[in-house]
Amino acid sequence: MRGIAVYLEGGGPGPDTHEALRLGMDAFPGDLRTRARAREMNRKLVACGGRDEAFAAWSSPTADTRYPIRLLPVDSEGPVSGGFADHLANRREDRWPISHTDEERIHLMIQFMETWIAADPSALTDFYGAGFRSEALPSQHLLEGFRKKQIEAALTKATKATGKGRYHKTRHAPALPARIAPHRVRERCPAGRRLFTVAGNLIQAA
Repeated sequence: MRGIAVYLEGGGPGPDTHEALRLGMDAFPGDLRTRARAREMNRKLVACGGRDEAFAAWSSPTADTRYPIRLLPVDSEGPVSGGFADHLANRREDRWPISHTDEERIHLMIQFMETWIAADPSALTDFYGAGFRSEALPSQHLLEGFRKKQIEAALTKATKATGKGRYHKTRHAPALPARIAPHRVRERCPAGRRLFTVAGNLIQAA
């Protein structure tokens, strides 16, 4: 049986927040879901919590055989200058034994998921409502060169006067992927475009 599984970093400390992120992220790449259904493929998206947990679930030798296509998207946590697998194998905080892994299975959110969130100011305006300051977000077309602290500061400045309050990773992030336009991520985050392209090609070839 053909199937594709995505093991995602994030979701906070417990099952409720994991499920909220899973539902939000599952709604995000709508065209890929449609294509997988057309190919009669099983789909599974797992919000794993921490990045080490995501890697452990993705690399488990006892993984469900219904999902031979297994993707691991995690935050890069910094600039990326080479291959994605090498980045995770060499990063001091990770040191994962994946330097020889098929690069199509490894994906990075550069430099973290909030970079994707910041890619669609219109979606954030709709979510936060009155008081949201879209001009506080980076106006540059490509966003992956901005460090985490810069994106975090921009999101805080943009949201602090809203009724929902300052951007909060656990309270707000799970609801946002379902609202963000995938084409905005493709346009402004090349690593995001790579994920969509590779996943689409793998679905088509399955």
